[in-house]
Order: sequence, then structure tokens, then C-alpha cells
Amino acid sequence: MTALLTKAQVAEILAVHKNTIDRYCNARKLRFYRISAGKRFDPADVQAFLDSYRVGSLTLHTTQDKGVTGVGQ
Repeated sequence: MTALLTKAQVAEILAVHKNTIDRYCNARKLRFYRISAGKRFDPADVQAFLDSYRVGSLTLHTTQDKGVTGVGQ
């Protein structure tokens, strides 16, 4: 079993205030476990949250003779 993260740890990972983590949880954007009076987070759920906010993608464009010509063009 993977160790669960605290709200403070998740806030540090995402570089946001702990109150922002509460807002994400209340909006059901970030999954959590309620343990006693606190919230705990699975690192995989934090990663899935991050992935859901990823914008764009990097694509490699190739030509037959010259190989890779650019990234994200």
C-alpha cells in the first residue's frame, strides 16, 4: 500500500495554499479519503488531478530524410 499524503503535503506539491486544496475537494475535483477529522490523498489521485489540467501536448514531426525537425511545431 502506498503512503497517503496530508493536505499540507499536497498543497506543497501543487504549490497552492491549503485552502485551495479544500476548494478542490469540495468541488470534487480532487479525490480524498476522510480519516478522522482530516483528509488524506493517494499520490495516484494527485497525479491524476495534475494530468487532468495538462494543456497541449508535445509532438515530434519527422521527415523521411532529416529525422526530427521540431518539437511542438
